[in-house]
Amino acid sequence: MSAKNIFIVLVLSLATVVVAFNFAIYNPAEEERLLLQKQLNKTVQKFKNASRAKKDLENIRERIDIENDRLSEIKKKFIEKNDLSNITLQIRERTNQHHLKLLEFTPVFKFYFADTSKSPVKSLPFSVIVTGKFIDIGKFVESWNDFDFYIIPEEIQIEKLNNKSNNLEAMIVGRFYAWAKDQDKK
Repeated sequence: MSAKNIFIVLVLSLATVVVAFNFAIYNPAEEERLLLQKQLNKTVQKFKNASRAKKDLENIRERIDIENDRLSEIKKKFIEKNDLSNITLQIRERTNQHHLKLLEFTPVFKFYFADTSKSPVKSLPFSVIVTGKFIDIGKFVESWNDFDFYIIPEEIQIEKLNNKSNNLEAMIVGRFYAWAKDQDKK
């Protein structure tokens, strides 16, 4: 055999070994690597989704806590059954703060005790008659938002007491709201 033939045989043998190595060892290893890369990408994506879901869940829990706190504050504004007697004192104090004279406060508690509905909150009508200056009456009614319970004016009738005085008499009809049953204080 000539040197040229030996060289060609060696080159072909080397090429065959390289191709065989490529098919037998490298390609399966590369396919395995690509498969592992795909699995890793899927796992990373699942982790990112789980992280987002966890953050979303934490945000939802925070919002629930905020709303529960808000709801607790709202619940406190409904009068407890055992606090009904304190309303008169609070109304009297508020009229004094606004330089008014309280002539009459008539809560209609019979509605509270006669109401047989299943509603957890009962609306209780009342009327208040005060005398004083117009601006003081207005400030008095405006200050009702500051009470620690819901009290809503529905109708106000104002009349002048006499021609010689700036004092007025105001009859205010409204409602406040009480729990039908005692609530757990939270």
